[in-house]
Amino acid sequence: MPKKKGGKKKNGKSTQKEENNIGVDVFQSTLRNQFKKNNVKDEETSQFIIPMEEHIKAEQSKKKLKLLLNYSISDNSLRAFHEAVVEVTQPTGDSLAKDFSEISVLCINNCILQDGFSIIAKCIQKVQSIARLQLQRVISHLNPQVKKGLIELGNSLAKSNIIWLNLNFNNLGDEGLEEFSKSFGMTKLEQLHLDYCGLTPASGQSLRKIISRSKKLKVLSLKGNRLQSAGLLHICNALQDPEIKLEKLILSLNQIGEVDDEDESVARSLDELCALLHNQSSLSVVELNGNCFAEKYGELLKNTFDNNKHMKKFTIPHHWYESTAIYTKMANITEKRKGKKKGKKGKKGKKKKKS
Repeated sequence: MPKKKGGKKKNGKSTQKEENNIGVDVFQSTLRNQFKKNNVKDEETSQFIIPMEEHIKAEQSKKKLKLLLNYSISDNSLRAFHEAVVEVTQPTGDSLAKDFSEISVLCINNCILQDGFSIIAKCIQKVQSIARLQLQRVISHLNPQVKKGLIELGNSLAKSNIIWLNLNFNNLGDEGLEEFSKSFGMTKLEQLHLDYCGLTPASGQSLRKIISRSKKLKVLSLKGNRLQSAGLLHICNALQDPEIKLEKLILSLNQIGEVDDEDESVARSLDELCALLHNQSSLSVVELNGNCFAEKYGELLKNTFDNNKHMKKFTIPHHWYESTAIYTKMANITEKRKGKKKGKKGKKGKKKKKS
C-alpha cells in the first residue's frame, strides 16, 4: 500500500511547516556556496543569510520567497547573490534546488550601489517570477557607473513581470530620473513609488514619459519632492490619456505654491487637476497636504471633491487659518463617502409579551 504524503507527526504535531522551509534552506545553502566562490568576507555572509521570509499560499503548491537585504553590502556579494538566485530558480541536473519554485519579492535597502544596478538588472531578467521590487536608499550620488546601471535597470524592468516598484529615498534628482526614463517601459506596472527622490519641475517631462508608458498604473506616489505646480501640470497632462486608469495620486510636500512658484502657474495646474478629476472617474484618492498654495483655491478644491462622487479622499494644505470651514466641509464629505459600516447579522429574538 503506498504511503500517504504529508508531514510526520511528533508529539501529536505535524512537521509540515518544517518541510515547507525547504525553499529558504536551499537558497541559504546555495548562497553560502556562491559566497565562497566569490571570496565574500565572513561578516558580510552572516548578514546576508538571515533576512529572508517564505510566503506560502494554501491554494498553491509552489513556495514563494521574499528576499530582504537590509545591510551595507558590496557589489561583490551582490554578484554572488545574483548567481545564487539564478542557480535556485533555473536549476539543472542534480542541483539541490531542482524543487525550488519562485522568488516573488526582492527588497534591497540601505546599500549604496555602483555596479549593483547592472547586477540587479541581470537578476530581474533571469528571474521572471519577481513581481515586487524595492530599492530604497541605494543611490547617494550620480556618477557614470550609476547612470549606466539605471539605463540597464530600466531595460530589464521593461521586460519583467514586476507590478510594484519602490525607489523611495534615493538621490535620483532630475538627471537620474531622466536616465531611468530613457529605457523605461513597464507595461505591467501597477504601483510606482518615488518619494523623497530630489525631483524638481525639471523632472516633469521624465515623469510624463514614464506615466505614458505605464498604461496599467494605479498608484503613483511622489511625496516629499520639489515638483511644484509645473511638475503637477506635466502629471495632469500625462493622465489625460483615457487608457490610463490611475486610482491614487500622492503629491504631498511638493512645494506647490512656494514663494518661487508663480501664482499663474499654480492656478493653471490646480484647474487642470480639477478638470482631470472631473473626467477621470477612476482617480479616487488625491493627496496635496503639506503644500503651500493659497487658501483662495480652497473653494475650488472643495467643490471639485463634492461634485465628483467617485472620490474617496482629497487632502489639502493645513495652513489656511482663515478658512477653517473648508476643512470641516472636506472632512464631512470624506465621512459620507466612507459609508456606514454594516453591523454583524444576528438572530433577532422574539419580543416578550407584557403580562
